[in-house]
Amino acid sequence: MPPDNTPTMILPATFYDMLDPEYREKLLQVENIFKLVEKEENNIEECFNLIAEFIFQFMMPKQFWDKLFEFGRDVRFHILCHVKKVFAPSIYQFYCKKYDFEDLLISDIQRKIYDSDYHLYADAEDLLYPQKYLGKKLEYYEKYYASYIPKSVIRTFEKMKGLYCKIKAVEENGEEWFKVLMEIEDEEFIEDNVEDRIGSDLTNKKLWKLYIEYLKDSNKKQV
Repeated sequence: MPPDNTPTMILPATFYDMLDPEYREKLLQVENIFKLVEKEENNIEECFNLIAEFIFQFMMPKQFWDKLFEFGRDVRFHILCHVKKVFAPSIYQFYCKKYDFEDLLISDIQRKIYDSDYHLYADAEDLLYPQKYLGKKLEYYEKYYASYIPKSVIRTFEKMKGLYCKIKAVEENGEEWFKVLMEIEDEEFIEDNVEDRIGSDLTNKKLWKLYIEYLKDSNKKQV
Protein backbone atom coordinates (compact mmCIF):
# COMPACT_ATOMS: atom_id res chain seq x y z
CA MET A 1 0.00 0.00 0.00
CA PRO A 2 1.45 3.43 -0.95
CA PRO A 3 2.13 5.83 1.94
CA ASP A 4 -0.58 8.32 2.84
CA ASN A 5 0.82 11.77 2.05
CA THR A 6 -2.31 13.62 3.07
CA PRO A 7 -1.31 16.49 5.42
CA THR A 8 -2.62 16.06 8.95
CA MET A 9 -4.58 18.73 10.80
CA ILE A 10 -2.40 21.30 12.50
CA LEU A 11 -4.76 21.42 15.49
CA PRO A 12 -7.33 18.82 16.61
CA ALA A 13 -11.04 19.23 15.98
CA THR A 14 -11.60 19.73 19.73
CA PHE A 15 -9.62 22.97 19.56
CA TYR A 16 -11.86 24.34 16.82
CA ASP A 17 -14.94 23.47 18.89
CA MET A 18 -13.86 26.07 21.47
CA LEU A 19 -13.61 28.95 18.99
CA ASP A 20 -15.92 31.76 18.01
CA PRO A 21 -17.75 30.67 14.80
CA GLU A 22 -16.34 33.46 12.61
CA TYR A 23 -12.79 32.94 13.82
CA ARG A 24 -13.14 29.17 13.47
CA GLU A 25 -14.25 29.53 9.86
CA LYS A 26 -11.35 31.85 8.99
CA LEU A 27 -8.79 29.66 10.76
CA LEU A 28 -10.02 26.54 8.96
CA GLN A 29 -9.54 28.42 5.70
CA VAL A 30 -5.94 29.15 6.70
CA GLU A 31 -5.39 25.50 7.61
CA ASN A 32 -6.62 24.50 4.17
CA ILE A 33 -4.20 27.02 2.63
CA PHE A 34 -1.36 25.42 4.62
CA LYS A 35 -2.35 22.02 3.25
CA LEU A 36 -2.27 23.37 -0.30
CA VAL A 37 1.21 24.77 0.31
CA GLU A 38 2.36 21.45 1.75
CA LYS A 39 0.99 19.51 -1.22
CA GLU A 40 2.28 22.17 -3.65
CA GLU A 41 -1.12 22.31 -5.29
CA ASN A 42 -1.73 26.03 -5.56
CA ASN A 43 -0.12 29.35 -6.40
CA ILE A 44 2.28 30.03 -3.50
CA GLU A 45 2.10 33.82 -3.73
CA GLU A 46 -1.69 33.71 -3.65
CA CYS A 47 -1.57 31.43 -0.62
CA PHE A 48 0.71 33.76 1.30
CA ASN A 49 -1.37 36.78 0.42
CA LEU A 50 -4.34 35.04 2.07
CA ILE A 51 -2.23 34.12 5.12
CA ALA A 52 -1.02 37.74 5.43
CA GLU A 53 -4.61 38.96 5.17
CA PHE A 54 -5.58 36.67 8.05
CA ILE A 55 -2.75 37.64 10.41
CA PHE A 56 -3.42 41.35 9.96
CA GLN A 57 -6.99 40.77 11.14
CA PHE A 58 -6.71 37.90 13.63
CA MET A 59 -4.23 36.25 15.94
CA MET A 60 -2.79 33.03 14.57
CA PRO A 61 -2.14 30.09 16.94
CA LYS A 62 1.45 29.21 17.80
CA GLN A 63 1.18 25.86 15.99
CA PHE A 64 0.39 27.68 12.75
CA TRP A 65 3.41 29.97 13.16
CA ASP A 66 5.57 26.88 13.79
CA LYS A 67 4.27 25.28 10.60
CA LEU A 68 4.74 28.47 8.62
CA PHE A 69 8.40 28.79 9.59
CA GLU A 70 8.94 25.08 8.94
CA PHE A 71 7.86 25.79 5.37
CA GLY A 72 10.34 28.64 5.21
CA ARG A 73 13.23 26.42 6.30
CA ASP A 74 12.33 23.56 3.95
CA VAL A 75 14.12 23.97 0.62
CA ARG A 76 11.50 21.81 -1.13
CA PHE A 77 9.01 24.65 -1.04
CA HIS A 78 11.26 27.53 -2.17
CA ILE A 79 9.09 29.96 -0.21
CA LEU A 80 11.52 31.69 2.15
CA CYS A 81 10.93 35.05 0.46
CA HIS A 82 7.19 34.71 1.11
CA VAL A 83 7.71 33.67 4.75
CA LYS A 84 9.84 36.78 5.30
CA LYS A 85 6.94 38.93 4.14
CA VAL A 86 4.61 37.65 6.87
CA PHE A 87 7.02 37.11 9.78
CA ALA A 88 7.00 40.70 11.08
CA PRO A 89 3.69 40.50 12.99
CA SER A 90 4.70 37.28 14.78
CA ILE A 91 6.11 38.96 17.89
CA TYR A 92 3.02 41.16 18.12
CA GLN A 93 0.93 38.00 18.08
CA PHE A 94 2.72 36.74 21.21
CA TYR A 95 4.94 34.39 19.20
CA CYS A 96 8.50 34.45 20.51
CA LYS A 97 10.25 31.37 19.16
CA LYS A 98 13.75 31.77 17.70
CA TYR A 99 14.23 31.20 13.98
CA ASP A 100 17.29 32.04 11.91
CA PHE A 101 16.67 32.53 8.19
CA GLU A 102 20.10 33.56 6.88
CA ASP A 103 19.80 37.38 6.97
CA LEU A 104 16.58 37.28 9.00
CA LEU A 105 16.57 36.56 12.71
CA ILE A 106 13.42 36.03 14.72
CA SER A 107 14.55 35.64 18.30
CA ASP A 108 13.43 35.82 21.89
CA ILE A 109 16.93 36.98 22.90
CA GLN A 110 15.67 40.48 23.79
CA ARG A 111 12.63 39.23 25.64
CA LYS A 112 12.63 38.17 29.29
CA ILE A 113 11.14 34.71 28.82
CA TYR A 114 12.02 32.69 31.91
CA ASP A 115 12.26 29.36 30.04
CA SER A 116 13.90 30.65 26.86
CA ASP A 117 16.86 28.93 25.23
CA TYR A 118 20.36 29.70 26.47
CA HIS A 119 22.33 32.22 24.42
CA LEU A 120 26.09 32.72 24.74
CA TYR A 121 25.64 36.25 25.94
CA ALA A 122 24.96 37.90 29.27
CA ASP A 123 25.20 41.34 30.81
CA ALA A 124 24.30 42.61 34.25
CA GLU A 125 20.64 43.07 33.26
CA ASP A 126 20.38 39.37 32.42
CA LEU A 127 21.03 38.49 36.07
CA LEU A 128 18.12 40.51 37.42
CA TYR A 129 15.09 38.39 36.50
CA PRO A 130 14.13 34.71 36.99
CA GLN A 131 15.20 32.36 34.21
CA LYS A 132 16.17 28.79 33.49
CA TYR A 133 19.87 29.37 32.79
CA LEU A 134 20.55 32.04 35.38
CA GLY A 135 23.53 30.15 36.82
CA LYS A 136 25.19 29.76 33.41
CA LYS A 137 24.70 33.44 32.69
CA LEU A 138 26.32 34.40 35.97
CA GLU A 139 29.34 32.21 35.13
CA TYR A 140 29.57 33.70 31.64
CA TYR A 141 29.27 37.26 32.91
CA GLU A 142 31.90 36.69 35.61
CA LYS A 143 34.31 35.03 33.15
CA TYR A 144 34.07 37.52 30.28
CA TYR A 145 32.83 40.81 31.71
CA ALA A 146 33.54 41.23 35.41
CA SER A 147 35.79 39.34 37.77
CA TYR A 148 34.09 41.13 40.66
CA ILE A 149 30.30 41.18 40.93
CA PRO A 150 28.74 43.56 43.48
CA LYS A 151 27.02 41.98 46.47
CA SER A 152 23.78 43.71 45.50
CA VAL A 153 23.78 41.84 42.17
CA ILE A 154 24.54 38.54 43.93
CA ARG A 155 21.65 39.12 46.34
CA THR A 156 19.30 39.81 43.45
CA PHE A 157 20.64 36.75 41.61
CA GLU A 158 19.86 34.51 44.60
CA LYS A 159 16.39 36.00 44.94
CA MET A 160 15.67 35.43 41.24
CA LYS A 161 16.83 31.80 41.48
CA GLY A 162 14.29 31.24 44.23
CA LEU A 163 11.54 32.98 42.28
CA TYR A 164 12.24 30.84 39.23
CA CYS A 165 11.67 27.71 41.32
CA LYS A 166 8.50 29.26 42.71
CA ILE A 167 7.20 30.05 39.20
CA LYS A 168 7.86 26.48 38.03
CA ALA A 169 6.12 25.04 41.09
CA VAL A 170 2.79 26.73 40.23
CA GLU A 171 3.06 26.61 36.45
CA GLU A 172 0.02 24.34 36.07
CA ASN A 173 -2.22 26.80 37.93
CA GLY A 174 -2.63 29.89 35.74
CA GLU A 175 -3.94 32.19 38.48
CA GLU A 176 -1.25 31.25 41.01
CA TRP A 177 1.37 31.48 38.26
CA PHE A 178 0.22 35.01 37.43
CA LYS A 179 0.41 36.02 41.10
CA VAL A 180 4.00 34.82 41.35
CA LEU A 181 4.95 36.76 38.21
CA MET A 182 3.61 39.88 39.89
CA GLU A 183 6.11 39.37 42.71
CA ILE A 184 8.96 40.06 40.27
CA GLU A 185 7.94 43.75 40.01
CA ASP A 186 9.32 43.92 36.48
CA GLU A 187 6.65 44.98 34.01
CA GLU A 188 8.65 43.87 30.98
CA PHE A 189 9.19 40.42 32.50
CA ILE A 190 5.51 40.07 33.41
CA GLU A 191 4.26 41.13 29.98
CA ASP A 192 6.76 39.03 28.03
CA ASN A 193 5.90 35.85 29.90
CA VAL A 194 2.15 36.32 29.98
CA GLU A 195 2.11 37.06 26.25
CA ASP A 196 4.31 34.03 25.59
CA ARG A 197 1.87 31.80 27.53
CA ILE A 198 -1.20 33.27 25.87
CA GLY A 199 0.51 32.80 22.52
CA SER A 200 0.76 29.08 23.29
CA ASP A 201 -2.98 28.86 24.00
CA LEU A 202 -5.14 31.65 22.60
CA THR A 203 -8.25 30.04 24.13
CA ASN A 204 -7.05 30.60 27.71
CA LYS A 205 -9.80 33.05 28.63
CA LYS A 206 -8.89 33.25 32.33
CA LEU A 207 -5.37 34.37 31.52
CA TRP A 208 -6.63 36.83 28.91
CA LYS A 209 -8.90 38.40 31.56
CA LEU A 210 -6.12 38.58 34.15
CA TYR A 211 -3.79 40.18 31.63
CA ILE A 212 -6.32 42.72 30.39
CA GLU A 213 -7.05 43.76 33.99
CA TYR A 214 -3.33 44.04 34.66
CA LEU A 215 -2.85 46.26 31.60
CA LYS A 216 -5.77 48.47 32.65
CA ASP A 217 -4.30 48.85 36.13
CA SER A 218 -0.79 49.55 34.86
CA ASN A 219 -2.18 51.99 32.29
CA LYS A 220 0.70 51.17 29.97
CA LYS A 221 -1.02 49.84 26.86
CA GLN A 222 -4.16 50.42 24.90
CA VAL A 223 -6.65 47.63 25.70
